[in-house]
Amino acid sequence: MTTEIPGRSFLSTAARTAGAFVLALFGFSGAALDLFGVSGDALAQEPSLEEVLDRHRAALGGEGVHTLRMEGTYTAFSEPGPFTLELAHPNLSRFSFESPKFPVTTGYDGEDSWLINPLFGFPHAIPSPMVDGSLAAMESLYPNPLLADASSGIELDFHGVEDFEGEETYKITARLPSGDGDEGVEETWYLSTETALAVARTHTSSDFGRAMPGATYYMDYRTVEGITLPHRVETEFGTRHRVMELDRVELNPELAKGHFAFPAPPGMGDLQAMVGTWDVKVETFRAPGAPPQESPGTSTIDAPLHGGILVEDLRFQTFGTLLTARITRAYDAEHERYQETSINSFTFDQDVYRGTMEDGVLTTTDLETGTAGESQGQPSYTRRKLYDLSRDGFKVELEQSTDGEEWNLRTRYTYSRPDTESGDEPDS
Repeated sequence: MTTEIPGRSFLSTAARTAGAFVLALFGFSGAALDLFGVSGDALAQEPSLEEVLDRHRAALGGEGVHTLRMEGTYTAFSEPGPFTLELAHPNLSRFSFESPKFPVTTGYDGEDSWLINPLFGFPHAIPSPMVDGSLAAMESLYPNPLLADASSGIELDFHGVEDFEGEETYKITARLPSGDGDEGVEETWYLSTETALAVARTHTSSDFGRAMPGATYYMDYRTVEGITLPHRVETEFGTRHRVMELDRVELNPELAKGHFAFPAPPGMGDLQAMVGTWDVKVETFRAPGAPPQESPGTSTIDAPLHGGILVEDLRFQTFGTLLTARITRAYDAEHERYQETSINSFTFDQDVYRGTMEDGVLTTTDLETGTAGESQGQPSYTRRKLYDLSRDGFKVELEQSTDGEEWNLRTRYTYSRPDTESGDEPDS
């Protein structure tokens, strides 16, 4: 059931100077993350901060709600389009705006803020500007900075009753230290003393990475399945004006933590399944058709740079000696090819391989990289094949050739999760 609650009337442009628009450059109002108002009886005059927050929490409702999905129409750059805003306790957010001209997506995974915005010249996710990352840390606090968990580090100051553009309000300042020694992020909330709904919020906004003051206004409050939300939010900063109109609310949708994570760069999504610790069976073929010699090994694979490169440390015994190899894998989007490198503790020569992935098989060679070795006066080329990739395991084969046409299998590596990790899957 939806109950309409008298909200704030539309404010004049003159009254709404310098409005906030967090993560504005993505077409995303960080203010939209704080859609929450409070319903209930008017708060008593000059209560303590604790009393205000207790009533704020109780009137807001939504007990037992830990995730939210909100949909509606968002207008930016005078272009309306559908949006989806998803929030999860304690500080995760993801926003998608299907603008007719510039569709954008932004997210915050509790540590990193990212965006996909063609205006930045890249079709894939990139780190948000530093100022936007700081703002996202504040904006993503669930359900809002006033009611965030104490572990968030939020600091609140209560300034009592104050007039805000002709309306009596409770003024509360929220501050989130950065942890880097500077002042962090600060914003001020104004709650109506009559309805306890959020009337407005003043805060720092960002316009393509440039910080500026702004304000956000909350209107048209309605109660949806026990939680009260403004169904119209207007944000202004500088000459920008953003409008969010809420049409649909879903409580407690299934949202895994990985849904908010920095998306893997192009070509690297499927390879993220390789991340982790592995047991490795190493099979060495001394001659074509000969039975393999087996030895056990281990591998650890990390994915730095938001998954933009995989770095593997492989260890196994050969000739009675422990061999360690460092292997990297990445995708060159500009040239539409994969590149692998390998260096080991025997030869200390780094080999470079390039190739493509087809039908789930990643095949790379050193035929044209200029890094192939020599054996008995002849070139010794290597072809690598990675296949049968899943979260539970995969295989890698190394083949050798003297002419690049006839290949002989020399080594096969079979990766499997250690028993302690069997069946475990990371968030997706």
